[in-house]
Amino acid sequence: MHLSRSLLIVVAAFGLAACHSKKETVPEALPAVAVQTVVVANEARPSTEEVVGTVRAKLHAAIEAKVNARIEALLVAPGQKVKAGELLAQLDAREIQAKLDQALALREQANRDLARGRQLLDKKSRPRRNSTACRRGRGWPTASREKRRRCSATPKSLHLLTES
Repeated sequence: MHLSRSLLIVVAAFGLAACHSKKETVPEALPAVAVQTVVVANEARPSTEEVVGTVRAKLHAAIEAKVNARIEALLVAPGQKVKAGELLAQLDAREIQAKLDQALALREQANRDLARGRQLLDKKSRPRRNSTACRRGRGWPTASREKRRRCSATPKSLHLLTES
Protein backbone atom coordinates (compact mmCIF):
# COMPACT_ATOMS: atom_id res chain seq x y z
CA MET A 1 0.00 0.00 0.00
CA HIS A 2 2.95 2.22 0.62
CA LEU A 3 3.88 1.89 -3.01
CA SER A 4 0.45 2.81 -4.29
CA ARG A 5 0.37 5.86 -2.08
CA SER A 6 3.71 7.12 -3.43
CA LEU A 7 2.53 6.45 -6.97
CA LEU A 8 -0.59 8.42 -6.34
CA ILE A 9 1.42 11.37 -5.01
CA VAL A 10 3.70 11.35 -8.05
CA VAL A 11 0.77 11.28 -10.46
CA ALA A 12 -0.92 14.11 -8.60
CA ALA A 13 2.27 16.19 -8.75
CA PHE A 14 2.54 15.72 -12.49
CA GLY A 15 -1.11 16.60 -12.93
CA LEU A 16 -0.74 19.82 -10.98
CA ALA A 17 2.37 20.73 -12.93
CA ALA A 18 0.53 20.19 -16.21
CA CYS A 19 -2.34 22.44 -15.17
CA HIS A 20 -0.03 25.32 -14.54
CA SER A 21 -0.78 28.03 -17.09
CA LYS A 22 1.88 30.04 -18.80
CA LYS A 23 1.47 33.65 -19.64
CA GLU A 24 0.18 34.02 -23.14
CA THR A 25 1.49 36.76 -25.30
CA VAL A 26 -1.02 38.82 -27.24
CA PRO A 27 -0.08 39.04 -30.93
CA GLU A 28 0.39 42.39 -32.49
CA ALA A 29 -2.54 43.87 -34.34
CA LEU A 30 -2.86 42.66 -37.95
CA PRO A 31 -3.12 45.20 -40.79
CA ALA A 32 -6.64 46.06 -42.00
CA VAL A 33 -7.84 44.46 -45.24
CA ALA A 34 -10.36 46.00 -47.68
CA VAL A 35 -13.46 43.88 -48.09
CA GLN A 36 -16.03 43.96 -50.89
CA THR A 37 -19.56 42.61 -50.69
CA VAL A 38 -21.24 40.82 -53.57
CA VAL A 39 -24.89 39.90 -54.05
CA VAL A 40 -25.28 36.17 -54.62
CA ALA A 41 -27.55 35.20 -57.52
CA ASN A 42 -28.40 31.89 -59.14
CA GLU A 43 -27.38 32.28 -62.82
CA ALA A 44 -26.50 29.89 -65.62
CA ARG A 45 -22.91 30.28 -66.78
CA PRO A 46 -21.67 28.85 -70.06
CA SER A 47 -19.02 26.24 -69.59
CA THR A 48 -16.47 25.72 -72.37
CA GLU A 49 -13.54 23.41 -72.64
CA GLU A 50 -10.98 23.18 -75.44
CA VAL A 51 -9.86 19.71 -76.46
CA VAL A 52 -8.04 18.17 -79.39
CA GLY A 53 -9.80 15.36 -81.26
CA THR A 54 -11.81 14.20 -84.24
CA VAL A 55 -15.56 14.60 -84.58
CA ARG A 56 -17.35 11.91 -86.56
CA ALA A 57 -20.99 11.81 -87.57
CA LYS A 58 -23.18 8.93 -86.42
CA LEU A 59 -24.71 8.59 -89.88
CA HIS A 60 -22.97 9.03 -93.20
CA ALA A 61 -23.59 8.15 -96.84
CA ALA A 62 -21.14 7.30 -99.60
CA ILE A 63 -22.03 8.91 -102.92
CA GLU A 64 -20.61 7.43 -106.10
CA ALA A 65 -21.25 8.16 -109.73
CA LYS A 66 -21.96 5.27 -112.10
CA VAL A 67 -19.51 6.76 -114.61
CA ASN A 68 -16.16 8.52 -114.33
CA ALA A 69 -16.39 12.17 -115.32
CA ARG A 70 -15.30 15.61 -114.17
CA ILE A 71 -17.64 17.59 -111.94
CA GLU A 72 -18.86 20.63 -113.84
CA ALA A 73 -21.00 22.15 -111.08
CA LEU A 74 -21.49 21.20 -107.41
CA LEU A 75 -25.08 22.12 -106.55
CA VAL A 76 -25.02 21.47 -102.76
CA ALA A 77 -22.64 22.33 -99.94
CA PRO A 78 -21.05 19.70 -97.67
CA GLY A 79 -23.30 19.09 -94.66
CA GLN A 80 -26.40 20.45 -96.39
CA LYS A 81 -29.58 18.37 -96.03
CA VAL A 82 -30.89 16.97 -99.31
CA LYS A 83 -33.92 14.96 -100.38
CA ALA A 84 -33.89 11.64 -102.23
CA GLY A 85 -33.53 12.16 -105.96
CA GLU A 86 -32.23 15.72 -105.65
CA LEU A 87 -29.48 16.70 -108.12
CA LEU A 88 -26.16 17.01 -106.23
CA ALA A 89 -23.62 17.63 -108.98
CA GLN A 90 -23.54 18.15 -112.72
CA LEU A 91 -20.95 16.11 -114.63
CA ASP A 92 -19.05 17.06 -117.80
CA ALA A 93 -20.63 14.88 -120.51
CA ARG A 94 -18.04 15.38 -123.29
CA GLU A 95 -16.03 12.27 -122.43
CA ILE A 96 -19.17 10.19 -121.97
CA GLN A 97 -20.59 11.50 -125.27
CA ALA A 98 -17.34 10.54 -127.05
CA LYS A 99 -17.59 6.99 -125.65
CA LEU A 100 -21.23 6.80 -126.78
CA ASP A 101 -20.31 8.00 -130.28
CA GLN A 102 -17.56 5.38 -130.44
CA ALA A 103 -19.95 2.62 -129.35
CA LEU A 104 -22.53 3.73 -131.93
CA ALA A 105 -19.87 3.71 -134.67
CA LEU A 106 -18.83 0.17 -133.65
CA ARG A 107 -22.47 -0.94 -133.75
CA GLU A 108 -22.92 0.61 -137.20
CA GLN A 109 -19.77 -1.19 -138.45
CA ALA A 110 -21.03 -4.47 -137.00
CA ASN A 111 -24.39 -3.98 -138.75
CA ARG A 112 -22.58 -3.39 -142.08
CA ASP A 113 -20.46 -6.52 -141.52
CA LEU A 114 -23.61 -8.49 -140.72
CA ALA A 115 -25.37 -7.26 -143.86
CA ARG A 116 -22.31 -8.14 -145.99
CA GLY A 117 -22.12 -11.60 -144.39
CA ARG A 118 -25.82 -12.21 -145.09
CA GLN A 119 -25.37 -11.07 -148.67
CA LEU A 120 -22.44 -13.47 -149.14
CA LEU A 121 -24.43 -16.26 -147.53
CA ASP A 122 -27.32 -15.62 -149.93
CA LYS A 123 -24.87 -15.86 -152.87
CA LYS A 124 -23.42 -19.03 -151.29
CA SER A 125 -19.92 -17.62 -151.44
CA ARG A 126 -17.44 -16.94 -148.72
CA PRO A 127 -14.99 -14.10 -148.22
CA ARG A 128 -11.55 -14.37 -149.75
CA ARG A 129 -8.89 -15.55 -147.34
CA ASN A 130 -5.49 -14.00 -147.26
CA SER A 131 -3.88 -16.54 -149.60
CA THR A 132 -0.82 -14.34 -150.13
CA ALA A 133 0.04 -14.54 -146.43
CA CYS A 134 -0.39 -18.33 -146.57
CA ARG A 135 1.83 -18.70 -149.63
CA ARG A 136 4.60 -16.52 -148.31
CA GLY A 137 4.47 -18.09 -144.84
CA ARG A 138 4.03 -14.73 -143.14
CA GLY A 139 3.45 -15.22 -139.42
CA TRP A 140 3.77 -18.98 -139.84
CA PRO A 141 5.71 -19.75 -136.61
CA THR A 142 3.21 -17.78 -134.52
CA ALA A 143 0.10 -18.84 -136.44
CA SER A 144 -2.41 -21.00 -134.66
CA ARG A 145 -2.76 -24.66 -135.56
CA GLU A 146 -6.17 -23.95 -137.13
CA LYS A 147 -4.77 -21.17 -139.36
CA ARG A 148 -1.89 -23.41 -140.52
CA ARG A 149 -4.37 -26.21 -141.30
CA ARG A 150 -6.62 -23.85 -143.30
CA CYS A 151 -3.71 -22.40 -145.29
CA SER A 152 -2.31 -25.80 -146.17
CA ALA A 153 -5.63 -27.60 -146.77
CA THR A 154 -7.47 -24.95 -148.83
CA PRO A 155 -6.73 -25.09 -152.57
CA LYS A 156 -6.25 -21.76 -154.27
CA SER A 157 -9.22 -22.44 -156.51
CA LEU A 158 -11.62 -22.19 -153.59
CA HIS A 159 -10.67 -18.60 -152.81
CA LEU A 160 -13.42 -16.52 -154.38
CA LEU A 161 -12.98 -12.90 -155.22
CA THR A 162 -15.54 -10.80 -153.44
CA GLU A 163 -16.03 -7.13 -152.85
CA SER A 164 -14.44 -5.91 -149.69
